[in-house]
Amino acid sequence: MDAGTGSTGSSHQRNYKTLALILAVSIALVAAAVIQRESGPHYFGVGTFSNFQASTVSSQGLELSLTYNASSFYIGQRLNVIVSLMNTLPSVNTVATSNDWPFQGVPVALWPPCYIDPPAYAVVLMGNYTLSDLRTVANVTFGINCMEHDAIDHAIFQPTSSQANLTGTYDVTNSKDEFGPFVLSANFTTSGYWDLLNNSRQLNSPILGAIQYPPEPPTAIPFVAGVYTVAVADEWGQAAILHFVVKDG
Repeated sequence: MDAGTGSTGSSHQRNYKTLALILAVSIALVAAAVIQRESGPHYFGVGTFSNFQASTVSSQGLELSLTYNASSFYIGQRLNVIVSLMNTLPSVNTVATSNDWPFQGVPVALWPPCYIDPPAYAVVLMGNYTLSDLRTVANVTFGINCMEHDAIDHAIFQPTSSQANLTGTYDVTNSKDEFGPFVLSANFTTSGYWDLLNNSRQLNSPILGAIQYPPEPPTAIPFVAGVYTVAVADEWGQAAILHFVVKDG
């Protein structure tokens, strides 16, 4: 009789443990769902940009890459973006500067801003724009105020790398200079889209990703529900474009 009671007690104890485990798993799943709802669908933190990327490779072997952290998020959240240039060739690649931008926007400091001109421009606009559209709407010139500058004429990339040295002419003495190495990658965060014309009229022109030059991010208009375009163009004629959706909370 005692042995039977002990066996029944052990069985009840195992059942309680099983129920407790099921309850704990259920609570964890509910908590995970709540966290996902609060942060928004497809939303990732900085540095975990998953596969949200657009890129293009030029005939010279340069890959322009645009990566963002979210294809869809809620009002009040922020867009994080990485822009990079990479040599896809397995050998050193010396590329002459070209000044052949498909469109213009806010300068991206892939190298120091006072090395005129910037190699890339970026835009964050409300609306669903194609490259053809951007050629028309993103045509505002942003000046960079530097007391002295170097006009870059070549970027010398390491094999299969974003690391590059630069050569150029110093405007004061007209002498040839060499700079670097630099890693041609920059990131920025924005809580809204940009009015390019108004930003171009600021006393201190906005620059994205600047380190040595005091960064002046673009003035942003807060995101509202809708479709947006984030795009980047480089001076070698390349463009990368992504779209994202902002939803009501």
